[in-house]
Amino acid sequence: MLPGDLIKTTVKRKIKLEYGLGMVKTEIRHITLTMQVKKIDYEVDQTAEIFIKAINFEENQYVQKGQYQNFKINSDDFQKLTVIKEKWNKYHWKIITEIRNPELSSDVAALIMDEGVAHLCFVQ
Repeated sequence: MLPGDLIKTTVKRKIKLEYGLGMVKTEIRHITLTMQVKKIDYEVDQTAEIFIKAINFEENQYVQKGQYQNFKINSDDFQKLTVIKEKWNKYHWKIITEIRNPELSSDVAALIMDEGVAHLCFVQ
């Protein structure tokens, strides 16, 4: 994933709901958004977190197009994430092809992160 790529995932977002005579209630909801990545940061410690700053690419009932959304992906939570690229280079295709090959299926996957770089490794 690189800045400029689109990603589709579910995020937590504070939503203001109006009801009754102008009364407002705030609640946190899980919303699926398609966003354009602006910045990616890695935290190299025991949590192994990836911080993503993005803007909403498709308007929905809760989030307008162009609004910023920050979220994180960490090694403790499983989060479905779809990456949409305008152009995939040969390196990206090689990784996808290897992952999809059942003969190369792995027993263990490891995400190794260092400042500014992350490596996804598959071990048989």
